[in-house]
Amino acid sequence: MKKILIFLMALILCISLAACGSSDSDEEPSVEKTVAAVAEAMGFEGEGEEKAYEMVEADDGAGFGDYEIYIFNDENSEAYQALAGDGYDYIFGPIKADAANAGVVLIYNGDSEPDQATLDKFNALNIK
Repeated sequence: MKKILIFLMALILCISLAACGSSDSDEEPSVEKTVAAVAEAMGFEGEGEEKAYEMVEADDGAGFGDYEIYIFNDENSEAYQALAGDGYDYIFGPIKADAANAGVVLIYNGDSEPDQATLDKFNALNIK
């Protein structure tokens, strides 16, 4: 009886230690808050076409095919809040982000609707 009890206690100890040592993480690796790093994480190819990011009061920006990435160092700025919210009033009409994440904005300029998988991938990025 003692041997069975000792065996069960040892088994419970091993299982509890194994559970505590688990280091699996569902969190995505962090991505630097730069146009190049975000574009690479999104799988956008090429150097990116320079955009007039100053027009939307962003700190940096570039276009990659039908998508544009804009970086805002201040997430509390009126320009970022407007672009990520209802849209930024511009000469040709409002410009609105299709996705916004930690001061980074993704805008789709294609003819059809943006790809939901691309937007989901962007929203899942852990931008630092």
